[in-house]
Amino acid sequence: MVKCSFCDSKAILVRKYEGIALCQKHFLRSVEKKIRKTIRVNKLIKRGDVIALGLSGGKDSSLLCWFLSTIRKRYSINIVAITVDEGIGKYREKNIKCAKELAKKYGIEHHVFSFKEEVGLRLEEIMKNKAIIEQCMSACSVCSVLRRYILNKKARELGANKLAIAHNLDDESQSIFISYIRGDIPRALRLGPISPENDKSKFIRRIKPLLDIPEKETALFSMLKNFKLVSGECPNAKFSFRWKVRDIILGLEQTSPGTRYSIIKNFEKIRGVLIKAQKSKTKPLVCKMCGEPTSKEYCKYCQIIKLIGN
Repeated sequence: MVKCSFCDSKAILVRKYEGIALCQKHFLRSVEKKIRKTIRVNKLIKRGDVIALGLSGGKDSSLLCWFLSTIRKRYSINIVAITVDEGIGKYREKNIKCAKELAKKYGIEHHVFSFKEEVGLRLEEIMKNKAIIEQCMSACSVCSVLRRYILNKKARELGANKLAIAHNLDDESQSIFISYIRGDIPRALRLGPISPENDKSKFIRRIKPLLDIPEKETALFSMLKNFKLVSGECPNAKFSFRWKVRDIILGLEQTSPGTRYSIIKNFEKIRGVLIKAQKSKTKPLVCKMCGEPTSKEYCKYCQIIKLIGN
């Protein structure tokens, strides 16, 4: 039996990247401590903030919903949850149900916005569009663009000054890796624990309190806390480029524990330089079609809307 590094209890998790073993009590305490540290060190939350929470109903957003509810009074913050219904059959229907129950349990205002209402088509219908097929666009790439757009716009309309996203350590390391591969600097600059502040932009600042928590640990934490969750991944995930990157990074993590942390830590070393360089070269742009912030003439959301003819 492997014992906890801090007591004589049986360990439920061995953190190879830290060289310690944790029992249930010390594991739960450690995860909460890490989240609090991420918030404190990066100044993610200030007293009086109105925070829009991206609540999918999955393990990560459920954990974040619970945590934010526990610090709501301490920080005097207002929380409003936003769920985006992409239109992915029963998978999303079950998650929306979980999200509604969770928001109700913690007394959080909850809104559901759908692709069908905002775009005119469900994701499944969009992916059958001839133009989308000809462009070889994956369901995940289309979905992520539309979902990010809707989350940002609705968060702003609901009066939020922060948008809390439940990205964990795995999500962030994958996003950094993908940005490197694609040379997507504008996207890379929005990564990190909190997105850059820009008074002239309509982008709501994104915060990621779960940034230092591995996906395996958010799953274990949610299970131990008995959050009502839907098991399984999105049916489109395994076909995405991110899924391939995920496997590469997990492979590296197996042989070199701490790889995910190294990716994020080293990216932070150059992020500040990139932000300064980008500010000196470009001015914030707004999309010619919708007026939302973009790095090009037309935002990716409107490019997709033009393709599908809506």
